[in-house]
Amino acid sequence: MMSFLSSFKVVALCYGVFMFGVFLSSEAQLDPSFYNKTCPNVHSIVREVINNVSKTDPRMPASLLRLHFHDCFVQGCDGSLLLNNTATIVSEQQARPNNNSIRGLDVVNQIKTAVENACPGIVSCADILALAAEISSVLDQGPDWKVQLGRRDSLTANITLAQNLPGPSLTLDQLKARFTAQGLNTTDLVALSGAHTFGRARCSLFVGRLYNFSNTGNPDPSLNSSYLQTLRSLCPNGGPGTTVANLDLTTPDTFDKNYYSNLQVHKGLLQSDQELFSTSGADTIDIVNKFSSDQNAFFEAFKASMIKMGNIGVLTGTQGEIRKQCNFINSQSAQLGLYNVASKESSSSEDGMKEKFDSISFQSAINEFLLAIVLCGVVVLGTFPLSSDAQASQLDPSFYRDTCPTVHSIVRDVLRNVSKTDPRILASLMRVHFHDCFVQGCDASILLNDTATIVSEQGAAPNNNSIRGLNVVNDIKTAVEAVCPNTVSCADILALAAEIASVLGGGPDWKVALGRRDSAHTFGRAQCQFFFARLYNFNGTGNPDPTLDSSYRQILQSQCPIDGSKNTSVVNLDLTTPDTVDNKYYSNLQAQKGLLQSDQELFSTPNASTTAIVNNFSANQTLFFEAFRASMIKMGNIGVLTGSNGEIRKQCNLVNSNSMGLANVSSNKEFFSEDGMDTKNIENQFLVSKMNNQNATK
Repeated sequence: MMSFLSSFKVVALCYGVFMFGVFLSSEAQLDPSFYNKTCPNVHSIVREVINNVSKTDPRMPASLLRLHFHDCFVQGCDGSLLLNNTATIVSEQQARPNNNSIRGLDVVNQIKTAVENACPGIVSCADILALAAEISSVLDQGPDWKVQLGRRDSLTANITLAQNLPGPSLTLDQLKARFTAQGLNTTDLVALSGAHTFGRARCSLFVGRLYNFSNTGNPDPSLNSSYLQTLRSLCPNGGPGTTVANLDLTTPDTFDKNYYSNLQVHKGLLQSDQELFSTSGADTIDIVNKFSSDQNAFFEAFKASMIKMGNIGVLTGTQGEIRKQCNFINSQSAQLGLYNVASKESSSSEDGMKEKFDSISFQSAINEFLLAIVLCGVVVLGTFPLSSDAQASQLDPSFYRDTCPTVHSIVRDVLRNVSKTDPRILASLMRVHFHDCFVQGCDASILLNDTATIVSEQGAAPNNNSIRGLNVVNDIKTAVEAVCPNTVSCADILALAAEIASVLGGGPDWKVALGRRDSAHTFGRAQCQFFFARLYNFNGTGNPDPTLDSSYRQILQSQCPIDGSKNTSVVNLDLTTPDTVDNKYYSNLQAQKGLLQSDQELFSTPNASTTAIVNNFSANQTLFFEAFRASMIKMGNIGVLTGSNGEIRKQCNLVNSNSMGLANVSSNKEFFSEDGMDTKNIENQFLVSKMNNQNATK
């Protein structure tokens, strides 16, 4: 977790004008029982989401606690931090102290969705942040408190104020001034700094203390010498600065008083921490000593300071609004026709390291299908079996609200767990949904194995040795069936998995329309063989593709030699930022560095309408994400089965008539990866063969 103090959003207010006009302005209208009648279960709803997420991401409670701090310290506790960039709003998420630092915005969206399902239009995003902070403290063994509620959400954001957050190298006097500007006193400063009892910080935030403190050419003299050596081994002079260190070296994952004990032995990680104890004659020293010796005193002070901070600049009554989705004001949500769109930095970590996701695979999914969906639009979609209005109208994001209300969290839990060891699975599952929808509609036909009566789509040229993740779909189906038997279709599981994969990979989210049924009949990298001709014999000319940048071509030729000896080698589809989900794919096309011919055609075809779209997406990542989300929803309506059409399969790779008496049999092609490498699951082949023999003798 990045520095608690350096991550605080501080409002640069004029002392005389705003000192009493902003803080605690509507305190009397906040009340812990505010939602007792209108949304009595809001606390338990928020707690359930955070508890579930923290099982697979234990750092999330600390991240959510930081979001509340960041929000309150810029124009008050009004949810302004959550707003995305739009034509009229510049997001605070882009401010230097927030960019590549805050995380958990996707979880706030999850919470908002869960709360809206129970209490639509009632609970503000600002209150969700306040509740999440308290619940996060409790889940990490910290104190609880009665959260004052009744805040409303802002209609604006302020990136200028967000830029003024104090850094980790501030002196004690500077820190006091920043807190005083928010109506917080010295005890509040020391107590709230105790949030550094857990979390991590990047080397770049404290490396100056190790080698060149205050430009002296020497380390910070207040830093314990043995601790200095430990930190230097983590953070070499001139290193990249991205390695992270625990803020509390003794109990890094527990909310306790040891943060203060560390300061007493000169082992505070950040200068802004150690200043609390090492500043000569400071009144903060006695408070540090008190909290170090008495955890109850620390907890009581922390609770009081959190309540006090939670009252900064709140909007109540008719001020602001209750946002329908936390990252857009309501007028923009309606104008754009949007559902939940993940906030821009939702996948960034509080130590500044973005959660690793194989965006190569994510871009692969986009490269293959986004063009058909976003760029070609109605023309392409018109060639596929779009559902009738009646069928499409039967799809509803709340379809399983009564019959399987936890289906989204079940799917998400499986994907989170699998992606820890296989980050490429996210893009792989998104591709499976694409492949399914583009053959007779979104009906899970791609999941069906070969049988005596079905020839599997998995053997088709675009799928063979390419699709992967089918075993994970089976895992999800098993988990869902255990909770909600015979209720959720495999087609809906694919649709949910695609949206969740996008969010986990740092992309947009959307409300998945549900209610599909399964048919009862039937990002990553590219292998050299898929673009080999561009390098040596484009369209039989004996020359390379003239639209391919010459320096890039030479790089590719070194990876894919003319003798064809490495035709199964794989190459990144995005050569500039292969580990980041962003709009650089389109920038590459502008520089004639699209890997596949089908990519480069979008920009290099003379007078093509796609050129302007590529330019727009290259210049505006938010626009790209919004178009992608809208197209995913549109694609998800292709050829769906609803009502009494099709069936709800008991296992996704066999129609129900073929699955009687069989355990879950992995899909035929499960053990082929999208790079074309076969891992030869003999047991799976044996089971399928046995099934076919049984069918043949019936």
